[in-house]
Parts: sequence; structure tokens; C-alpha cells
Amino acid sequence: MIGIIEAFIAISIVSLIFSGELSEYLNIGISIALLSAMATLIITSILTSMPSGIGTLQDGPNVLLALVAASLVGLNTYSGKEQLLATVLSAMILATFFTAVTFLLMGIFRMGSLVRYVPYPVVGGFLAGTGWLLTRGALGMLTGTTLQLANLPQYFDPNELIQWLPAIAIGVILLLGTRRIQGVWAMPVLLIGVILAFYILMTLGGVSLEEAANQGLLLGGIRDTTLQFPDPRVLSGANWQAILGQAGNISALIGVSLIALLLNASSLEISMRKDFEINHELRVAGAANLVTSLLGGMVGFLSVSLTSFSFRSGSRWRLAGIAAGMLVGGILFFGFSTLAYFPKAVLGGLLFFLGFDFLFQWVIDAWKRFTLIEYSVIQLILVVIAATDFLVGVGAGLVAMIIMFVVSYSRISVINHSLSGANLQSNVERNAIDRRTLVRKGDNIHILELRGFLFFGTAYSMLELIRARIQDETKLPVRHLLLDFKNVTGLDTSAILSFIKTEQLTSKNGIVLIITGASAKIMDQLQQGGLSGNDKNVHFFSDMDRGLERCEAQLLKSTEDADVTLQDGLYEQLSQLGFKSNLASRLMSYMEPVDLKPGEYLIRQGEPADSLYFIQRGRVSVFLEIPDGDDIRLRTISRGSTVGEMGLYSGAVRTASVIAEQPTKAHRLLRETLDKIEPELSSEFHRWIGQLLSERLALATRTIEALHPRKFITLFEWFRGINTMSGDGQIRTADQGLMSPLLYH
Repeated sequence: MIGIIEAFIAISIVSLIFSGELSEYLNIGISIALLSAMATLIITSILTSMPSGIGTLQDGPNVLLALVAASLVGLNTYSGKEQLLATVLSAMILATFFTAVTFLLMGIFRMGSLVRYVPYPVVGGFLAGTGWLLTRGALGMLTGTTLQLANLPQYFDPNELIQWLPAIAIGVILLLGTRRIQGVWAMPVLLIGVILAFYILMTLGGVSLEEAANQGLLLGGIRDTTLQFPDPRVLSGANWQAILGQAGNISALIGVSLIALLLNASSLEISMRKDFEINHELRVAGAANLVTSLLGGMVGFLSVSLTSFSFRSGSRWRLAGIAAGMLVGGILFFGFSTLAYFPKAVLGGLLFFLGFDFLFQWVIDAWKRFTLIEYSVIQLILVVIAATDFLVGVGAGLVAMIIMFVVSYSRISVINHSLSGANLQSNVERNAIDRRTLVRKGDNIHILELRGFLFFGTAYSMLELIRARIQDETKLPVRHLLLDFKNVTGLDTSAILSFIKTEQLTSKNGIVLIITGASAKIMDQLQQGGLSGNDKNVHFFSDMDRGLERCEAQLLKSTEDADVTLQDGLYEQLSQLGFKSNLASRLMSYMEPVDLKPGEYLIRQGEPADSLYFIQRGRVSVFLEIPDGDDIRLRTISRGSTVGEMGLYSGAVRTASVIAEQPTKAHRLLRETLDKIEPELSSEFHRWIGQLLSERLALATRTIEALHPRKFITLFEWFRGINTMSGDGQIRTADQGLMSPLLYH
């Protein structure tokens, strides 16, 4: 059955090529088609990684081959019909040969996945255009004229209606039948049915085979045809200038072939639920087409429908495709004349069916599967192909998709997060006074985390947002603008211009521009574009934390309020940081001073956690020490801050080391000492530590809320929703129901 269907497909496709002025050479075309079909079936079945794989001559690429032939015929620059035939055959051979070479190169260099990046709507437009060309070609094959507005009335002449109207009816029957009847036998049964119906009607009408052939209802013109190979000398007689003029259509043919093969292979992977080596299938298709180019030239490769037919019929051996190829060869070598009795209306109906099926999928069905814009692109390609040619239609579709992508991508904000120094601070642990200052004046620092690829559309929108923030009088004026490039993948020249304008805008308003996390490539682009770190208003840092630390230091340095400046003495610092003044001096008597030089350890990772340290002056850093690896700096702690308080309460071993960065004076409070102090002082100490930890938690809450404004629920909001607490310790909230005992605990 596969062999019979493939013979019909081969004849119907080649009839598109050898129509009109070339119709007298249809016998040569059918010889080439059947020979190519036989080679494609056998070679594909032997070499494919799919045991049920069936190769076939493809309608899409060969419709483009028909377009090439029609364009060549329309030139009228030949010395005679022999040169016209030689030119068409040479074009077929070259198109198939270069398609084969492309397949082989793509497969050898494992580049099959690259074609998957072609937008799906553009592929849909290809196939819709293929459907139109199949439909128009079927009319041309049946009537012998090319469909145009000028000759449209003649198609409704009674003598012409009898040629194409039955074929359209057969095409509709095949389309509706295959869509309503489920199963692999639908197409074979329907084809046999319409052939039998044709002969029954012909018998009932009293029309003999001879009369039917004379009226053009049968392929009677090939009755006396014998197998004919193209003469190798045909290449020398071709009009090569005319063939060169078809380079665009041949390129489109190669592209459509490549995309169609990859889509076919992907579809078969899904339907057969098995992964296949796509690059191997490219090489197989290359080998098959290399052979068919030597036999006359028609493009063929894996068929979705016939492979699925073979697979669902239970075939797991390569014999199905080989046997089908031998059957096609038998028709070619021994039963060629029997094709003369094949109904021309059925042949045209098969072409109409293929065209209608493509058009139905990509004009009717696509309405539900694609967005309005994507659907419009598909129809745009179809209309352009119908009005001009395949190459122009494909180009229009690609341009439309590029414009659609640019517009859509421009609407996506390149700003991952927009923050201020009030809700995001560096990893420098500062004292409570400095933290409160940064929260109070945090809006002086504006932070933008950028992402993705920056180009003219997205970069301009970023610039407008920066301009709007600078002009916003409801907030504190911006003094530091930090742009983080950590998640930026690249930028174009237009984006660089936007950053130059950003620098001009910040410089004009007395704002320091901080750029962090930029890769070496992006740094070079910015500097070559004119954004230099030598400018006092522009600074580059390797990561956002260091850039933010610089902003905070400058902001704190500019603070002139004496009441928010931390004093040097330990007593004054404790009092300023919220410890009751009358108890601060008593706490000092329980603390031991510790002096450190740069590089000395205050705390060692793995030691027992038995003490807390208060940093009076200097600065220390917290490091996670990794055996046989680089240590990781977790945090920096400045004067007026504490370190080790969590270990003091938990009693666990130290999870990180603390090392002095500069000459440092600290004060240590041991756990055993804390247990001995009087209750009033102990209570005040615990209250003070709780206050410090709650301020840190509040900052973390603000940071998380700023990063995830729609997902984060603060602890305060959660407790505010509490309605009842059950006797078993479980909490019921107004909107969340029963909470777990663990969460309550």
C-alpha cells in the first residue's frame, strides 16, 4: 500500500513540474519521479535510525521546484524546446544536489539543532504557502494554464469545468474523510474508493477508456512511454544564466527542505515516543538526495504520514520501505503503461487534498492555536507568496517576526529590581545608628538591577525611568545611582548611547554613577563608547555589594548631624546604641578588652561558641573557611556592632572565622560571666541584644519585601491575621486556617 501511495504522490508532484509547455515531456518527468521515489524509499529504509522510517518525495520542496520550472518557462529566452527541457532538468539536478550537500554538511557538523530557532509561525507560513502553490499547481496541471485573474473566466467554461471540478470534489472528499475517519487505512481506502467510483460512473455513462483518454480524463498520454534517463550531456545545453537567476528560489527550496526534515523528525519522535539522532537523519537524507540528483533530481526524505502508517501497522523492520521501493521500481520498469489508465481527476484530487490540508491546518486550525499577531504573520506570508513568490513571502514573514520580537521584547522591563538604600544594604554590618541613618536617608541611593540583552528599545525605557526618579520630588533626591550588570547578557551600540546619556544626566544633577558586576566584554564596550571610570562621577566595581558599600560610606560621611555620629568611648557607644546609661558602666566591668592586629583571628571556625564580642573600633570580616579551597567572605562588621551573639545563646561550635581587617579593639563577654551578673543587668542585656536582632530582621524583611513585593507577607501582617489559638498549640488565622505546631513554636 505504501508503494502504491508513493507512486501516486510521485506522479502528482512531477505533474506540477511538467505542466503547460513542459507537459509533452511528462513521460520523462514520471520516469525521474518514480526512479527518485524508489531510491528515496530504499536508501532511507536501509540507513535511517527509525526501523519503521519511510522516505518519500516531499511536496513542499518539489512545489518550489515546480515554481523554479515555471519561472524558467516564463523567460522565453531559449533557442528551442530542447534547450528549455535541458535548463529545467539541469535546475532540478542542481537544486537536489545542493540540498543533498546542505543535508550532509549540517549532519556532519552536527548543526541540526540550529534550524529549530526558526520561528514557528514562519514555518506555518511556509506550509500555508505550500498549500496554495499545490492548489494552484493542481489547477494548472488539469487545465494546462496558469491561474491568473486575467484567465479566471475561462475556468468556468463547461469543457474546463469537467477537468477540474471533479478533482476538487475528490480533494474535498479525501480531506473530510481523513479528518473524520481515524486510522492508518483511511487514505488508502479513500483513494481506492474514489478510483472505483470514477470507473463506475464512467461505465454507467457509457464512456470507453479510449474516449476518456481522448477527453483528457486519464493519463493516456504516457501509454507508450518507456523508461528514460536524462542524458548526461543535457547540462551542456542548458541556459545557465537563466538557472543562476533562480538562485533565490533554489535557496528557499533548500531552506524549506531543511526545516521540513527537522520538523518531520521531531514530529516522529513525539508520535513514536522515541528520541532519534537528528544529525544522523540529516546525513541519511543527504545520501538519498545525492543519489536522486544523479537520477534526475527530486527532493525526498522522511515522511511523517507514511512512517506513522508503517509504525502503527506494526512494522518494526526495514523491509516495509524496501518492499515499497521495489514495488515502485516494478511499476517503473514493468508496469509503466498501466499508469495510462489512472484517472487524471484522482491525480488532481490528490494534489488538491494536499493543498487543502495545508491550507486548512494553517488558515482554519491555526486560528485557535496561535495568538492574533502570530496568526497574522502566517496569513501575511501566505498572501505574499500568493502575490509574489516563496522567497519574498519567507522574507516578509521573517521581517514581521523580527519586528514583533523587538516590540514584544521592548515591553519587557530590563529592570529586574528597583531598590533604594533604605531596603537594600551591603554586607557590611554597621552599628544601629548607621543603620538607622541609612534607612532614613536610603532614598539618596537608587539601585537598579538590570537583566537580559539591552538594546535601543529597552535601554531607552530604562533611561526614562531614571529620569523620572531623579525628577520625583516626593522622595529624597538621588545622590548615588547604582546600575548592576550582573544579569546583563549583552548590549548594542544604541544601549551604550543610553548609558552615555545617563552619565550626562547624573553628572548634571550632581549624582555619582556606580556600575557594578559588568563582564569584561561589557566593560570594554562601555569604555570604548565613552563611559570611563576616570571620571570622578563614574565608578566601576566588580560586584554590587562593593559598589553599595562605597555608596553607604559616602552617604554616612556626608552626614553632619552630631546626634547620629557614634562616639569613640565604649560607654558612650553603648549608651548611644540603646543600652541604659546607668547600667552601661556596670556591663563594661564584666567585659574583657581584646586588641587585634590586621590578619589576627577574633573567632576561629570550629571552636566552641562561648562568647560575644562588641567591636569598639576597627573592622573585622567573617570568613567561611573551605578545606582545600578559597575562603569565602560572608560579611564585614564595623565598629559599634556585635559578633558571636547567636553562638552565645546556642552554644554550638563556630560556623565561620572572624579576622581583623585593620587594627581593632573589641570587648568579650563570656557565657559563664553572663550567667553570674545580677538580674537587672542581665535583663537589660537580653533586651538590648533582642533590639539589635530585631532591627536586623526588620532590614531583612524590607529587603525581601522589596525583592518580592507580591509574594512576601511580613511577620507582623501574619500575626495581625491571627484569630484564635487552639488548645493544642496550633494557630488559626483569618485567611490561612490551621497552622502547624512547628510554625507556631
